[in-house]
Amino acid sequence: METAEILKFFEEDLIINWATTKGIVEILEVCLESYPELIWTTYKGKSWLTVAVEYRQEEVCGLFLAANSSDNLSIIPTTPENAESLAMLNAAARNSPNFGYLSNVPGAAIQMQRELQWFKAVEGWVHPYYRVAKKTFQEGETEVYEAYWHIFLDEHKELLKNGEKWMKSTSSSFLLISTLIAVALFVAALIVSGGRNNTGVPILLGKNSLLVFAVSDALGLFFSMAAVFSFSAILTSSHEPEDFLYSLPKNMIIGLSSLFFSLASMLAAFAAALTFVLDERLKWAWIPVTVLSCLPVALFAMLQLPLLFQMVKSTFGPSIFRPRKIWKRSTNCWTRTFHKKTS
Repeated sequence: METAEILKFFEEDLIINWATTKGIVEILEVCLESYPELIWTTYKGKSWLTVAVEYRQEEVCGLFLAANSSDNLSIIPTTPENAESLAMLNAAARNSPNFGYLSNVPGAAIQMQRELQWFKAVEGWVHPYYRVAKKTFQEGETEVYEAYWHIFLDEHKELLKNGEKWMKSTSSSFLLISTLIAVALFVAALIVSGGRNNTGVPILLGKNSLLVFAVSDALGLFFSMAAVFSFSAILTSSHEPEDFLYSLPKNMIIGLSSLFFSLASMLAAFAAALTFVLDERLKWAWIPVTVLSCLPVALFAMLQLPLLFQMVKSTFGPSIFRPRKIWKRSTNCWTRTFHKKTS
């Protein structure tokens, strides 16, 4: 086929549209590698990058950026009125038709963070003028301006409400656990097993298990207090929409990490205390005690660390809009194909 026939075929068959909206990068890779001209086509006046933003297809966005060999929006073909910038902002501000992509994101707060990341990524691409206002017309052709940020808040107010509720309820539960651990470790530090002599020195001071107990107890107390402060900061936060982008997830990450280490330290202190209590009669007691103490830590890690890893990845991971070189062939193939098509 000639180039015009090829482009007409793809426009009528909707292959590119289906692959873009469903995130099937393998089909897009083959089509773009064979026919680079497809990157300049549009669907209903929108570029394929805008369609990918609308349907929240991160890998597809990376593929189109790689095809453009730049992460600058200025190379994306737009109309003289820069309608493409407005279309991308509008797509990022409104709820996606592919809203189900958030089903793999745990918690409403992290879902809200993901939507904010999409909006901020697109907002960082366009000219500052288009970030502020959207030109619309009401009755009588009256020209008004509506901020895209307000559109985003209106579209996501229910998600924002659920995110605030999730963040508060989760923080309250973990705050209670952290407080109980801190109280237990503080009391344990004052009441040393084995008692003290007349001068106040612990009787079992020379035992290695007592040293392990003291260090573990101190570390557990410090980590539990750090968790208390982090969860308290979440509860006292104003929970503004932009707080879900970095501030609140960061505090939750610090709190969960501190809670995990405080729990591990508390169980280590318990195992050490039980070891030097039973050491005289059951010298092998430290083996089952240590094994049993590891079980709660492993259970906590299995249940809560996936949430922590997801939050770390979402908060500190790579940006949504980044070129992804997923072509398996040499880039020279792209160049030869392009020159062959245009010659």
